[in-house]
Amino acid sequence: MRLLQAYLKQLEPQLQTLKERYAKLEQREQRLLQGLVVVLPCFMFIFFYWQPMQHRLAQLEKSNIVLAKNVAEARLIAYQIMEKSQSKSQAQESLMAQVEQLAAKTKVRTSIVSLKPQLGLDGSKRIHIRFQKVAYAGAIHFLHALAEQGLALEQVKVSATEKKAFVDVNVWVIQP
Repeated sequence: MRLLQAYLKQLEPQLQTLKERYAKLEQREQRLLQGLVVVLPCFMFIFFYWQPMQHRLAQLEKSNIVLAKNVAEARLIAYQIMEKSQSKSQAQESLMAQVEQLAAKTKVRTSIVSLKPQLGLDGSKRIHIRFQKVAYAGAIHFLHALAEQGLALEQVKVSATEKKAFVDVNVWVIQP
């Protein structure tokens, strides 16, 4: 407060000369000066505050449009990835169901010890099936049924057991 008072005391002689000059002006010039005192701050507000704010707002709206497009693209990509993932899991489940149906149809389902879905190095869907003590004729019939369904056999390992006509079998089935 004291600083303001000290500053006003320093300006007092200059303000006095301005008042004298204003009094010497004609009435028309005084009105023009009063109008300028009102209009000039309005113009300053418009040109130094309002227009830059409007320009910045327009820039933000443009960047929001770009961001919205990017978000829409990202959501589309995420949706496509989720859709592919679901279709892969459904294909894996359908392969598993197909193998189980064939095993039940050929009456070797009870000999299956493990049935494990796997992914090949190339991204192919495979299932590892392990039989224990399955009838040789039933195993051959099952493998033939897999081939008839269009499923590829990647690897087949057959080993003999103590019982005649029974074998242990490891099969890797691939869905082409």
